[in-house]
Amino acid sequence: MVIIPLPYPTAGIDSFSYFLGRCNIPCSNGLSVRYFNGTTHPFIFDTDGKIYQLDKNSYADNGFPFPCSFNTGLIRPARQENDPNPHEDIYFPTFELYATRGSDLAGVVEVSALTSNMLENNGNISVAEVVDLKYTPINEFISFNEVNGSMLGARFAWDSTAQFEFKALDIYGEKVL
Repeated sequence: MVIIPLPYPTAGIDSFSYFLGRCNIPCSNGLSVRYFNGTTHPFIFDTDGKIYQLDKNSYADNGFPFPCSFNTGLIRPARQENDPNPHEDIYFPTFELYATRGSDLAGVVEVSALTSNMLENNGNISVAEVVDLKYTPINEFISFNEVNGSMLGARFAWDSTAQFEFKALDIYGEKVL
């Protein structure tokens, strides 16, 4: 499915954008209906003539939770000054996740490390660490000592009802000796 919100300034949509998505129903068409001034509601139609409303406050697809995930890009962590071998760096990944937390309705997100020694692939995925979004820890670091690489990234996976709202991620690399 490709969703393309076209500019509609009178409804508060000032920019052109799109995203690729996947849906469990065969979609045939979609539109936005303007109920009130400045309020629009998107609808999609399936091939059998049923209508579904997309709701930003709903964390389910027709009443059922769905799996969500995304990967960051791979980056090379900052090199240490006066490193005698600056091009031979292999790192253990450590992350500090910044996300909306503290709600009793929040669930968990699984964080995995992506590691690669070259950019010809999307990275190897580690075993996930589970982060409970109900709690607001101070300086929570997620370390992965069983995988390493010269390029590091992260993968996040969660159930749609977890209400995971990603804000930022610090990626640190501990050099493998």
